[in-house]
Amino acid sequence: MQRLRFTFLLSLAAAMLSLIPACTSSNLEVEKPEQFALKDMLRHYADDLIIPSFKELQTNVNTLQQAAETLAAQPTLANLSALQTTWTKTHLAFQSVNAYNFGPAGKSGSRKNLVQEIGTFPTDIREMEITIAKGLPVPNDENYGARGMLAIEYLIFDVNGDNQRILDGLITASREVYLRKQIANVKTQVDSVVTGWATYRDTFINSDGTAVGSSISELYNGLVQSFEDLKNRKVDLPLDGSAGQQGPQPTLVEAYYSGKSLEFIRAHFTALEDIWRGRVGQQDGLGFDNYLQTVRGGPALVSSTDTQFAAIRQALAGLGETSSLTKEIQNNRPKVEKLQTELQNNTRYLKSDMSSVLGLTLTVQ
Repeated sequence: MQRLRFTFLLSLAAAMLSLIPACTSSNLEVEKPEQFALKDMLRHYADDLIIPSFKELQTNVNTLQQAAETLAAQPTLANLSALQTTWTKTHLAFQSVNAYNFGPAGKSGSRKNLVQEIGTFPTDIREMEITIAKGLPVPNDENYGARGMLAIEYLIFDVNGDNQRILDGLITASREVYLRKQIANVKTQVDSVVTGWATYRDTFINSDGTAVGSSISELYNGLVQSFEDLKNRKVDLPLDGSAGQQGPQPTLVEAYYSGKSLEFIRAHFTALEDIWRGRVGQQDGLGFDNYLQTVRGGPALVSSTDTQFAAIRQALAGLGETSSLTKEIQNNRPKVEKLQTELQNNTRYLKSDMSSVLGLTLTVQ
């Protein structure tokens, strides 16, 4: 009798144990990021977001160069206006690659990363004017404010919209030649990145771990750095001033001379949200939000981040559609402060929470 009872209990225990692996397996599918198709996500980013965005920027830079050559041959107000329009399209395209500041776009030798090389502001107009007067080449030292897209902006836009003044200046040979040298420098930088991605693509896709230096780590840190640049450099700096300064400095906005700072801020934020969602156009793809759905604590973080992205969009919508950040700081400061607050509220989700949940090391400040 006892033998039968022992056999029964042993069978019951075995049956109960057989249920445990099934439950554990189910839990692991939700909690372990290894179960996510990370390589497919990296392939989507490379083929559908990163490489096409750099190629679009390259196409726009080529058009910008052609527009400058047309203006040099025929210095008319119409051709200047066409150059300004092309510059705007090019700088909008630059916003879409702002976060991909690694790999071919990262630091290489004496060259800094692409954002520093062609996207630094405010512009060092004193250094530029000295360089023009002396007929010197575009500087390649650490004075990044004297070259790049915002240096080109200074050469072709008047802050008061006086295109005739700009045209009169560009008729001067030294200034017109310097403009084309600036554009050629940007082209060299962008062409190098596009060429680099042709071979770096496979490396990026196949580096599917999560350690420092892995592709997901580079992409994540690029996203965070780009968001911090948007928050700190494009909004906080002109609103509150730099260290040691008292009060706002609305002239320190990006694209001060063209008055298009808000247009670029909106494009920059949209690009960041595209990365978050893996979005191409209006179509979401495999992105960080999908990756987070597979790990413990991820779904709640996705919900919080989505809510905060919506709050940032609403704050941006409260600013003038065709206004500049300079004017909004001067005339509508509370609404700019609202944007500043909503951007700051998102820092926690993108930096501390996201790095913790995904097990990624934050390498940016």
